[in-house]
Amino acid sequence: PTELAELRRELAEARAQLQVLEQLKRQTIHKVNHDLRTPLVSALGYLEMLIEGRLGKVSAKAEPRLQVALVNLQRLTRMYDDIVTYNRLLTKGSDRLSPVLAAVHPGELLKDCAQEFLRGTRRELASLHFDIPAQLPLVLADARLVRQAVAALLDNADRHAGPRAQIWLQAELTERRTL
Repeated sequence: PTELAELRRELAEARAQLQVLEQLKRQTIHKVNHDLRTPLVSALGYLEMLIEGRLGKVSAKAEPRLQVALVNLQRLTRMYDDIVTYNRLLTKGSDRLSPVLAAVHPGELLKDCAQEFLRGTRRELASLHFDIPAQLPLVLADARLVRQAVAALLDNADRHAGPRAQIWLQAELTERRTL
């Protein structure tokens, strides 16, 4: 009996320590969320304005360097978003990650994802190929979560493929069901 009581006491102490660590993790992620998001968005906005010439003419020598900075800042923003999403997945009862299903046109969604990807990379349109049938039916999906998944796949392809590699974005109808 005393050995069992000792094990229960140790288990209770371990649980208390885990609760303290969980609270510390939540506070840290909340602080990172609050203190990092604003400067990231601000820096991205100003870089885009510089590159687009809305703040004045940018020299030909500076523009490629600004593009590199923009691509890297966009990657950092995606990493930040992944960390926040991961934390939400771990947080019990998070309503923000509950799928919101709606009728979505998969071809249009994939093309939007591709355009967003191309804006955030130095790749050219010619390196991204589409094999998406025009007549795909509407599907029931959470567009936000699908966008996140496709963005992660395209980003992974971009990071691990060579600069001249071709990236294919494909969709196909495998079974027809009506909504």
